[in-house]
Amino acid sequence: GIGLPNVRRRLDLLYPGKYNLDIRDETDTYTCQLSLAL
Repeated sequence: GIGLPNVRRRLDLLYPGKYNLDIRDETDTYTCQLSLAL
């Protein structure tokens, strides 16, 4: 889908070099962690 690429593009525009988006898709678990440098 276009959801995750859209999120990454928006983060790049709003927080260039100031964020970390970690997405893990495992067997029974989907985890998304977003860290922003303020």
